[in-house]
Amino acid sequence: MMRIASAVAVLGLLVASPLRAGGPEVKFGGLFYAYNFFWQNADFNAETSDGDMFWYMHGDVTATATFDHGVMAKITVGTWGAFGQHTITGAGPDGTGNGAHLMEAYLEVKNLFETPLTLTVGKKHVLYGDGLVLFDGGEDGLTQVNLNVNLGMFSADIFNYRVQENGAFAPYASGIIGTGDPVDDDIDILGVYGKLNLQKFGIEPYYVIRTQGDDQPAWMGARLTGQPIEGLSFAGEFVTMGGSDTGGVNYKGMAYLAKLDYSLPMGVSLGGGYYSFSGDDPTTEDNELYEAAMWNPFTNGFWQWWPGFGPAHTMRTAYGFVLLAPFDLMTTNLNVINAHAGYAMGDLSLRADFWMYSRNQVGEGESNAMGNEISLLAIYNYAKTLSIGAAVGYWMPGDYFTGQDPMLGGHIFVVKGF
Repeated sequence: MMRIASAVAVLGLLVASPLRAGGPEVKFGGLFYAYNFFWQNADFNAETSDGDMFWYMHGDVTATATFDHGVMAKITVGTWGAFGQHTITGAGPDGTGNGAHLMEAYLEVKNLFETPLTLTVGKKHVLYGDGLVLFDGGEDGLTQVNLNVNLGMFSADIFNYRVQENGAFAPYASGIIGTGDPVDDDIDILGVYGKLNLQKFGIEPYYVIRTQGDDQPAWMGARLTGQPIEGLSFAGEFVTMGGSDTGGVNYKGMAYLAKLDYSLPMGVSLGGGYYSFSGDDPTTEDNELYEAAMWNPFTNGFWQWWPGFGPAHTMRTAYGFVLLAPFDLMTTNLNVINAHAGYAMGDLSLRADFWMYSRNQVGEGESNAMGNEISLLAIYNYAKTLSIGAAVGYWMPGDYFTGQDPMLGGHIFVVKGF
């Protein structure tokens, strides 16, 4: 209850301060979404009974105040997570367990000292491309200092993102302030992300390094996007890892993707994609496993209004978030081939997908075939006000898995911004 009261008080201060000073009117907004996830037979064995259906919800309220000289302040208060707490006994999940909290809270100053610089300080959402390297996960932003340089055709973010704070107040700190006790190293992400706009094409080169003491993996890559003709769009990205961990093992992972989509005037769309995240080669002394800097989800354009590939595959990943993390064995060391077709008619959109999954690295004599998934997606814009959707996938496993019975997985969702 104290956390909720504190968050509301902070939001109130942002509103009241400019009004007392005769400042600008504060704009309010918010977002609500609810997902009902379901899965059946995730072990690919029909002789065992496994499956579940659960609620995931998000709710937030935002206040944005714009001042003179390009100064803007924004605060978003909300919560998210799996919900289902018993209202009497208190048993069961109730979101993140942190109650309402600051999801975003930052100041932004544009044209700093009348230069093409924009300075951002505070906690703000971060997403570059499809999240192949850096994405905050979509719920809580990252604490940061970000300097954007905008030269027209070319712009760049120069940033320091604090991923994990290990030297603040107890109980979160390993050492308490003023005691002289040692403090664990923070986790920081530093880097540069550039964007070159060539009218119908865009090039986004970047260099990112994550530091926690002697553990310092680095990512260097580039993303290419374009719309060469009407209705046709594509994206391609390649990234390779460098640096080493605390034991001196070199990071050598790599990832790449290629996506193509074509929309016809009569509402028909066709497309496909290829994605590859390298796995570790046990015969070398290096670490070839690809991971994202934040161990974050791979968004894949949020094609189903949720990160990931097929809906059934998503329900087999860690937390159902398709994390590019060493511990998410269904996302890393993975190749994916996709083909899809869609049709939009008024407020209703439909899409059918085919997914083929395989491993990059497997043990001797082990198959790399993880199987195929067929999925369907439907989205309806109710009264041009509320978005309602459903996605379902049917995964037929390959010889990589012990079980050979198909899996079902998907979600139903509603989304409303205001």
